[in-house]
Amino acid sequence: QRNSGRIGIKNWKRLRSDCAAALNRIGVKLDPMARVSDLSFVDRQMIEIARAVSIDSNMKGTPLIILDEPTAVLEQTETAVLEREIRKLKDIASVIFVSHRLDEIMRICDRVVVLRSGRVVSDKKTSEVTKDDLFRDMAGGISQTAHSSRKRSAEGTEPAIEVHGLTRQSKFKDISFTARPGEIIAFVGTNASGREAVARAIFGAETYDSGTITVKGKPVSHWSIRKAVKAGLAYLPAERKVESMIAGLSATRNVALVYQGAAAVGPFLKLRKLAKTAQTWFDRLEVRPNTISKPLFNFSGGNQQKVVLAKWLSSPHIDVLLLDHPLRGLDVGAAQTVDAQIKQACEDGAAVILIPDSIEEALTMADEIIVMRDGEISARHDLRSKSNLTVQDIVAEMV
Repeated sequence: QRNSGRIGIKNWKRLRSDCAAALNRIGVKLDPMARVSDLSFVDRQMIEIARAVSIDSNMKGTPLIILDEPTAVLEQTETAVLEREIRKLKDIASVIFVSHRLDEIMRICDRVVVLRSGRVVSDKKTSEVTKDDLFRDMAGGISQTAHSSRKRSAEGTEPAIEVHGLTRQSKFKDISFTARPGEIIAFVGTNASGREAVARAIFGAETYDSGTITVKGKPVSHWSIRKAVKAGLAYLPAERKVESMIAGLSATRNVALVYQGAAAVGPFLKLRKLAKTAQTWFDRLEVRPNTISKPLFNFSGGNQQKVVLAKWLSSPHIDVLLLDHPLRGLDVGAAQTVDAQIKQACEDGAAVILIPDSIEEALTMADEIIVMRDGEISARHDLRSKSNLTVQDIVAEMV
């Protein structure tokens, strides 16, 4: 707001102009007068980034800019723009860049400090380390090769879910696919591709205009979240803090938000049984701190993500697991733990529909990749029969 008006008076015309310039600088086209509450999660993140990188080069002293996971929700093109702006900032400011994405750390940073369990385990120049060095430091000695893929055939089994011709005006068009028990189907695309809206429609969180959804051979009608859960569907949304958790409740209560199981006796709950279930999943997912009675707002974002996932995995049976960026914001060790649980859900007979954090994640985890562009499917890849598919191949189909 520098030079935006006299003391106590805002020059709104100047403020709007400065806002538009800051957004344009990072390649974002938004109305400066739009209400932030009406914007998508990604757009809100871009506004925060624009605010952070709008540094006046005439400021006294050397500003310190802290960017905490700024690329967590961004696609590759948006990340490239942000990286360009960070490099410019290095001429006039000091930058602390927090990220779990090793590729961008190697590209952007001059020095890298690795923390594990609240302690510094490595502090070196980026030129002195490799990605595998960083991975081992972050994961406590585990090699990156431990994060291996699983791709198997599920031919001959009854589909867990079939989607045919699913369409919603201005969102997505003619989406069709089949997911069988044990399969992971990854949807990749830009933020405007419509893949998130497709996942929400499948779970009953958004409506669709035409098309059919069939779960275990039964066509659904008048679809809703309640009916989806009853039919064995589970959904981990991208905005966990808004749609997946109640921060003021204990971790135990959050794990039991959907399924109370044997702990429910009519309208009453047996708290000891709830606590036992929560403790089981805390141990299995290595949630830290391992204190189930703490309110969920006391946990880090990655550990909140684990608790939200436990809310669904504690179900006695899941047929379809819809995961929107399940590894977002997780360090490499936590990502391996969650990845292992997703694969275990597949082994137990669930079909997984995955919206990954990156194309690399899709190539590592999925059996099939469906590429979306402008609300439509632009390509399909069966990774069980295609071993030479590259990130560049998929990017070309996304844009």
